[in-house]
Amino acid sequence: MSENQKSSLTFDLSVLNLDRLWEDSAAIALKALPAAMPDRPGLLPAFLSFMDAHRAKWFTTPASTRQSHHHAYRGGLFVHCCEVYNLMIALSQPLAAQPLLPPSYPTISISPASALLVAFLHDVHKLGDAAGHDYYEDNVSIKTGKVSDKIPFRTTEDYLKVSVVYHDQGPPNLPAEQAQFLINQGILADTPGGLQSLAYIHATAPALSAQLTEDEQFAIRHHDGAYGCSKYDLAGKETPLMIIAHAADSRGQSWE
Repeated sequence: MSENQKSSLTFDLSVLNLDRLWEDSAAIALKALPAAMPDRPGLLPAFLSFMDAHRAKWFTTPASTRQSHHHAYRGGLFVHCCEVYNLMIALSQPLAAQPLLPPSYPTISISPASALLVAFLHDVHKLGDAAGHDYYEDNVSIKTGKVSDKIPFRTTEDYLKVSVVYHDQGPPNLPAEQAQFLINQGILADTPGGLQSLAYIHATAPALSAQLTEDEQFAIRHHDGAYGCSKYDLAGKETPLMIIAHAADSRGQSWE
């Protein structure tokens, strides 16, 4: 695959081609991630390996269950992540001269590599759990035998969603690596999506998990902002990467 000069992903939802979008995403990874390789030589192969291993899931997984929410169609999660990446890059561009701000006013800057990692990894728990259970399934009506138009998907009963109080050994049936990661984070109940995503990466792609910086993990963990935790857990600890990820994710949810 040749290196692509584009730094953003362009697509028309009316003629969406997931294969082309996939190739463009891989090309951007090949361009962005090597910049971080002096300190993280294993980052590029670990990320590409993770993405390739889940390609089929990316192409079939929606981002939500309801048409009134966002990207509730097969492949919607992948499209959403592409949009979040685009928005993170746009939001991190230097501000033009502002007459009401002093010349020395600091601008927010994040690396393209971090934007790529956070954008594509923030919701990977929706691909399933480490035991192989899907997160979503078709929402088939018992009465009609047809998939609902308004709510085409639902969370599967088999998905080991973490919403119980843990003991030292972790919740029953949860893959050990995933359970231990969550226990180590000190989260005992109602685990937010960002932390579930980190746990999934830790359990299924330890090489990639080891390459993520603390800042990237924090941004993935808190991409929902105060919606995903008590505001007191986050207040005063926000980072530029986390703020941009949250803004991009929120905007991307209404970008249809």
